[in-house]
Amino acid sequence: MSAPRWIKVLAALLVLVAASFVPVSTETCRVDPVSGSYRRDVTWLGIIHTTPDDHRSSLAKWIELHEGAYAPTWKPLSSHTYSLYGESLMCGASPSPAICSVIGPGGVLDMFVANADDAAIGDFVNVMRNGTDEERDAAIVNMRDRVMTTESADR
Repeated sequence: MSAPRWIKVLAALLVLVAASFVPVSTETCRVDPVSGSYRRDVTWLGIIHTTPDDHRSSLAKWIELHEGAYAPTWKPLSSHTYSLYGESLMCGASPSPAICSVIGPGGVLDMFVANADDAAIGDFVNVMRNGTDEERDAAIVNMRDRVMTTESADR
């Protein structure tokens, strides 16, 4: 003797509704506060970790070229948890390091590394590694001004 059809339909509907509240994946983004490299990884069902998707910045490549190996220090930036249907269930963010304002493909950081001399880039890296928050902020502003001045002169 099987259950009535309405019970089966009700059970199926409950499963579908419950699936919208069950965390299925968590996407985490991290950034290296010195080089501006960033990493994205996804964890499925809390146990299956994907291979991280790393974006090495032009500054990280410059550091590797001039200093040898470079190991980023990943700092958490954001985390998003999604349901089976792709709905965001939770999200969180940490304070962004100063370098976040200039990273991204073809952004200010890339233009700075492409156009500045090694001494200027080395000084910038030193401040990003050893400077205070105020010194890092000032280095970002100076770098942005330098890039914008170079861009204006090229036009």
